[in-house]
Amino acid sequence: MSSAWHEIPGPETTGPDGNLAGIAAAGGLHAFQLGLHEKYGPVARFELPNTRVVSVADPQLLTATSRINQRPRELFEFLPVVRSGQPADHPG
Repeated sequence: MSSAWHEIPGPETTGPDGNLAGIAAAGGLHAFQLGLHEKYGPVARFELPNTRVVSVADPQLLTATSRINQRPRELFEFLPVVRSGQPADHPG
């Protein structure tokens, strides 16, 4: 991994599954991120399988750095599909 990646505070990974064990132990991604930012600050890193993630919890930084409506679908492929009786790509 690059040294720049390790300059961002965050937990060590738990092998090829990244931090999935930590996410599960926290009770889900949102709870994991809340704990992540409580421990590491407004910008923190973690890993999913084959994916590095930088999580930003500061509204000003988020506005300055994100394209909220342009997140790649691949980012959420690890999440189970929620069955609502509608196809997954149905707008609601």
